[in-house]
Amino acid sequence: MSSAALIRLGGLAAILAGVLRAAAALLAAMESSVALEWLYLLIDVLLLFGLLGVYAYQHAESGIWGVAGFLLAAIGLESIGGPDGKIGDLDIYTAGAALVGIGLGVLAVGSWRGQKLPRYVRHYGFSPQWRE
Repeated sequence: MSSAALIRLGGLAAILAGVLRAAAALLAAMESSVALEWLYLLIDVLLLFGLLGVYAYQHAESGIWGVAGFLLAAIGLESIGGPDGKIGDLDIYTAGAALVGIGLGVLAVGSWRGQKLPRYVRHYGFSPQWRE
């Protein structure tokens, strides 16, 4: 399989994760906790594949910001996918969610600096070329 096909599958995984996450918010009151946990696991796996696709698409251009953001977000996704618990006073799920958010923010900075995404994404991302 070509790298372009894998990157497209990563994008599809990210879209599916978003749709399933929205559905999970609606199903939370109706479904059993076991079924929801399986759904959340599927969402986390799809998010990881989506993250891999985004990073693979622009890994060379995003530089150190991209790799740092990718690693932080991947570590965060792994920790929220595992069992929820605490290490001392540290809530693992909360720390993992914070790492995902910080990692995606740092990856976004790398993406912005790499300028490989289409022009309309850079335009709405407040790129220096936004006036063109």
